[in-house]
This record gives sequence, structure tokens and C-alpha cells, in this order.
Amino acid sequence: MKKDLTGQKFGMLTALEPAYTDPKRGVIWRCLCECGTEKEIPTNYLMRGQNKSCGCAARGGKRRQDITGQTFGRLTAVSFSHYNENHMDCWLFRCACGKEIVMPAANVKWKGTQSCGCLRSERLHEIHSMDLTGQRFGRLTALQSTEERDSCGSILWECVCDCGAHVRYSVSNLNSGNVQSCGCLLDEYRARGTSNRSDALENTNIGALIGTKQLHKNNTSGCTGVCYNQKRQKWQAYIDFQKKRYFLGVYDVCEDAVNARKKAERALHDPFITKNLDFVAEDTREKFQTYLLQLTQA
Repeated sequence: MKKDLTGQKFGMLTALEPAYTDPKRGVIWRCLCECGTEKEIPTNYLMRGQNKSCGCAARGGKRRQDITGQTFGRLTAVSFSHYNENHMDCWLFRCACGKEIVMPAANVKWKGTQSCGCLRSERLHEIHSMDLTGQRFGRLTALQSTEERDSCGSILWECVCDCGAHVRYSVSNLNSGNVQSCGCLLDEYRARGTSNRSDALENTNIGALIGTKQLHKNNTSGCTGVCYNQKRQKWQAYIDFQKKRYFLGVYDVCEDAVNARKKAERALHDPFITKNLDFVAEDTREKFQTYLLQLTQA
């Protein structure tokens, strides 16, 4: 006579109904595991205790710890709920605000979750309700809040910079110190960094110009400023000087493009470098002198 296991518990498994009969293994039962997974298991395996879960207990290591009644921040564990797809034990928690939420126990024990989300909302509300009027943030003075929000929901404040520009920044950026001007402060830092360079004259880095005489590893043409235009299927040449780029034409033959580039270097780069060679470091100066020597020998 077939045994009726309907509703019986076997470890974490509850027998639901017979699924089918296997000639060798007998009646196969459809069982529901506490983690929510259904699995078909032979009657003998259940009766002998060979299967006590769908496999989640073994994969999850130790059996779940009973945290019923324990409090973590604003959350109090009420009861075990289920195992999720990652075999983590999920519990029903009741927050101090009255809301109930189900989440993995690891979130409150190890990841620092302390509420259903109300704590974060309260902190954000506190930050957003701060009156920043008249407060200074670097060169910025907060004038008034606006109706605008950033992508994170933070209120945007209208600010005036010491340079006179009006900008809008979020409360979060202002309080964190991420912004201290309308952008003029960064521009000044960059300009100051360029002016402090001994080899920077007339918006031109002399050392960088000399560096173009050396071929980069990723160059395929054999010459700086010469590249292959895939769209036009031609070689094109260009040269940069004093923050401007000059295009020197397109050519069917790579050698013609290289000649155009070399000609432009002798017309633009070389006279400027020669005139201001005393401003560069000695080793860089030697590289340029070697280049000039190679030109005379060519």
C-alpha cells in the first residue's frame, strides 16, 4: 500500500503530492522546501532522511541562526520567512516606524541596514530642509533654494560665485565640498600650472614639441601627425601649434603626407624651438640638437 505523505515534514521539506511513479524508485513526491524551491524526491529518500532540503541547506553551510526578537537599529526580527535564490535566510522585520519588511538576515547583521528605509529618508529630509542662505562654500555664496532637483533628488541651490557668475548646485555637492566655485577656480589652477612651467611659452609647451620628433609605439604611419583616413581611404597630415590644429591635406601615398608634415614642422615648430631652446631641460635640448644633426646629414 502506498504511503500518503501529503503535508508531512521532512527537515526543510514538505511533501505536497505524488508527482509520478518510477519503476525502480517507486513513488516520486513533489516537495516544497522552506527556501521556496520545489523538488521531486523518491519516497524512500524522504523516509530515510536522505533528503532534508532541496540542497540549499548544504550549499548555504550552517543552518540558519534564530534571531527572533533581536533588534538591529530600528529593525526587530519577527519570524523566519524563506531562503532566497542565493540560499540566504530571509526574515520578516518590523521597523520602529511600524512598517514590516522582508530581507536577508545578513543585511542587518553584516551590511549595516538599520531601518526599512525611513532612517535614510529622515536624514535626507534633514539635509534638504537645511537653510543654506548666506553660507559660504569656497568662492560660492548660497542665495536661495530652487524647485529643481538633481538625479538623486537633492535640492539645487542658486549660488553666486565671487567672480559674479550665478550657478546651481545640489545640497549634497555643496556640503561635501565637491564644488567651490562656478568653475573659475579650476581654470585658474590650470592656468597657473601652465605658467609655472619653464618650457611653456606663448601657449606652447616646447618640450612637447620636441617630443613629437620621436615616434609613438601606436603610430602606424612612421611619422607623428600622419594617419590613414579609413573613410576616404587616403593618408592625411596635420600639425598642432600654439593650441591650433592645421590640416595639411590628404594624399594617396603615405610618403607625400609625411613630406607635408615634415615641411610644416620646419616652418612652424623648428624656428620656435630654436629661438627658445634655453628654456628647456638639458636632456630635452640634446634630443632636439640630435634631430637637427640628422636633418643636415639627410
